Amino acid sequence: MKVLIIHSQVSYGFVGSNTTSLVLQLVGMETITVPTVLYSNHLGHHTYGGGVIPEDLFSDVLRGIKDFGLLKEVDLIITGFFGSARQIEIAAEFIREAKLQFPHISYLCDPVMGDVDKGQYVQDDVPEAIISSLFPLADFLTPNHFEAEKIVGSSCLTQGDFRKQFKKMIKQQIVMVTGANVPKVLPENMGTYLVNDDLLVQAPKIDLHPPGTGELFAAQLLISLAKKVDLMNAITLSVEIVYRTMYHMKEAGRKEFALDDILFSMELRSGIE
Repeated sequence: MKVLIIHSQVSYGFVGSNTTSLVLQLVGMETITVPTVLYSNHLGHHTYGGGVIPEDLFSDVLRGIKDFGLLKEVDLIITGFFGSARQIEIAAEFIREAKLQFPHISYLCDPVMGDVDKGQYVQDDVPEAIISSLFPLADFLTPNHFEAEKIVGSSCLTQGDFRKQFKKMIKQQIVMVTGANVPKVLPENMGTYLVNDDLLVQAPKIDLHPPGTGELFAAQLLISLAKKVDLMNAITLSVEIVYRTMYHMKEAGRKEFALDDILFSMELRSGIE
C-alpha cells in the first residue's frame, strides 16, 4: 500500500508527517510526503525556525507527483496541518482530480485547526477553507471536539448535537470525533465518537496533551482499516494504543512523543492483534 501524506514537517520531533509516515512505514507501507510547512520543531516551543512552504513550490511538488505517475500506485491520501488557505485550495484541486482519475483512492482528512485547551492555532482563513474545499472530498474525517464544532458551526454538548449537525453535511464521509466531551463520557475518561453509527469508545483520561496525538490515532486507524478490521474495532484498537502509549510517556516523564513512544505503540499493536 502507498499513502500520500500532505501535512506539516519538522526537523526534530514527532508531529505531522514525521509521525504519520514513520508509523505507516513500520508496518511496511510506502509513504509519499508533501510538506505544507517546514519548521525546526513544533510551534508549541518558545523558539523555532522555518515557515510555510511557498504556494508555487507546494503546487509544483504536487504537479511533479502527478506527472511522475505515482498516483496510480496510491491507495490513500491523508491531509493534516496547512499553512494557508491557498494551499488548501491547491490540495483540494489535486485530490479531486486524483479521485476522479483513480476512484480506488480514499481520502482521510485530519482537519487540523486547534484544540479545546489551546484554541485555534492555524491562520484565520484556514478552517473555512477546510470546510468548504476538503470536507466534501473526504471519505474519513478525524476532527477533535474543537474542530468538529468549527466544522458544524455550533456548540455540541451531546452526541445528539453532533449527529444533528453533521447529518446536514455528511454524504460519503465517516466522521470520528476524538476527545469528544459529551455526557456519556465518564468524568475520568476521554471519548472517541463515531457520528455515523452513534457509537462511543472510551478510555481513561490522562493529564497529558502531547502534540501529534491525532496523527498517531489516524495512522493506527489506517493500519487497521488496511488490514480489513471493521471500523468500530479499528477505532477501539486505535484508542487503546494511543491511551497506553500516553500512559507509557507519562511513566517516563515525557510531555512529547519520542521515538521510544512511537516504537512502543507498534509493539502494543503487535501484542494486541
